[in-house]
Amino acid sequence: MLTDALDDSFETWIGLFSQLVQSNPKVHFGIKKNALKCLNVIFRDLVNYSRSSIPKILEPCWKLLTVNLAVYTEVVGYNRPIEYTEAEKGMFTEEERRIDRLMRVDSDIELNAPSSLVGMTMSLLELLTTLMTKGAVRGVIEPALVPVITSITSYMILAADEEVGDDLSYFTSMNN
Repeated sequence: MLTDALDDSFETWIGLFSQLVQSNPKVHFGIKKNALKCLNVIFRDLVNYSRSSIPKILEPCWKLLTVNLAVYTEVVGYNRPIEYTEAEKGMFTEEERRIDRLMRVDSDIELNAPSSLVGMTMSLLELLTTLMTKGAVRGVIEPALVPVITSITSYMILAADEEVGDDLSYFTSMNN
């Protein structure tokens, strides 16, 4: 029954989700977050059905993890706004921006970029965790475990608003 329902469109959806994941890392955080959540459900719950699609999504997710780190560090860690090129600013028409706002989906240039970026990143880490628990993926990841752990721990930075104010001795005096 599941096969009959999904066979015609499953590969199309995987392709669309893959394209979203590979799109510009500075835009559409909300849409990417939803696509990553869908992919997580697919690979977590449809284990046998989705097995052949893991290679199609693993590489784009890994690239997003590494490319997204620079954006994440600037926006979350240093509390800086996302810097867009002129091409990125002109990417969407005003009508597309209006539709994005009406649908309550992240627009390409948004005021709440840090929270959307964090949400997308958490969904990405959740999907990668799901994928890494699969036997076939574990074998691929195992030799590259140090870079994987390094990349993931790089996201464990304090947000700019979570840092302690002017007390420079805060971390050194905590255990005293």
